[in-house]
Amino acid sequence: MKKINKKKARRNRAILVGIVVVLCVGVWNHTRLQLWHAGYTFNQQSVILQSDDVSHYLDTKIDIDAWDTKKNQQHYYDYATVHQQTGLSKAKTIAYVDGVYQVVPSLKKLGYSMDTIRSLMKQHMSIKEFKALASSKVSFTTAKQYLKINGFVAKDLKKYVASKKKPLAAILSISHAQINSKNKVTRTYRIANPSYLTLVKDGYGISKNYVPNDLVTVNLATASADTPNKMRKAAATALEKMAKAAKKKGLELVINSAYRSYAQQEELYNEYHAMYDTQTADDLVAKPGYSEHQLGLGVDMTSQSVVDGKYSTFGETKEYQWMKKNAYKYGFILRYPSSKTSITGTSNEPWHYRYVGKKAAKECYINNWTLEEYILHYGFDTKIIYAE
Repeated sequence: MKKINKKKARRNRAILVGIVVVLCVGVWNHTRLQLWHAGYTFNQQSVILQSDDVSHYLDTKIDIDAWDTKKNQQHYYDYATVHQQTGLSKAKTIAYVDGVYQVVPSLKKLGYSMDTIRSLMKQHMSIKEFKALASSKVSFTTAKQYLKINGFVAKDLKKYVASKKKPLAAILSISHAQINSKNKVTRTYRIANPSYLTLVKDGYGISKNYVPNDLVTVNLATASADTPNKMRKAAATALEKMAKAAKKKGLELVINSAYRSYAQQEELYNEYHAMYDTQTADDLVAKPGYSEHQLGLGVDMTSQSVVDGKYSTFGETKEYQWMKKNAYKYGFILRYPSSKTSITGTSNEPWHYRYVGKKAAKECYINNWTLEEYILHYGFDTKIIYAE
């Protein structure tokens, strides 16, 4: 009787194993059929089936052969996605993705999902930063509150956690203490996509190739025939409205300098360095790539009374006094006030105004904030890339 029961048990196990095998083969064959319908060859299907993310290849047809012209680790979905998102060459895309995959196992142990890793790749987090995340040994559960904040620096993650400060305060005080010019500039950051609130100063630069795509000529008098008088459209419109309001008060605003390209800033910078010693020149003109004028949002103002010789500087005029009190209504702030030189790092410039939008300008005016102080309160509104 016992022998019969043992035989029956073995037979049942065999049947169960057979059913599982049939089901697995069925699923396998079904997936192959789906991939075939999606246009993949048998060999391509075999490669894709090794992936944990077969569904991605069904949702998007990947040109696998296009990537096989270079030696690669067969992360085809990520090659195609990163290439589209970043515009990197195929060779650089493959090197980047394969480099990230070297630390994927370590990141997964810390709780990072592939969706999260891909999200970070979409932001083009560097391989060095991915390695820093892995070596920090900080779990994703803890790290995620910092990762979502602009200005995050991976190698500082452990310091953020150790500080026990709120995420924004930790990032700004540890990675961006130099926002306040009282502190020494120790790092260089690049702004990927400048906004109305982008901070440009020593340590925070923009690409030499950056040119705003909405530059327009400001319909306002200029100090001379060759005065640069273009600004981004929103800033130009706001400045025109402000000038009309000033004119109703009998005041004549004039542009002394508006948008300057990287090349124009470089030319000006070199001129000043030819005339003055290095320290004096650096105090008077920003380095190319670190000027608000390249943003198309900064403008140096003057008045018709200065142009006519009635006054020697804009700071002496009624126009200056009026702008100081009313510019915020049109989205502009006095960028470098005399009382805030230590934090801005720039000497008093009563003529230099910066467009930041009405909401931010009003808050800066009410609180007597510089742009630095606004950012220290709210953080960066665009991605800040640490140029190691």
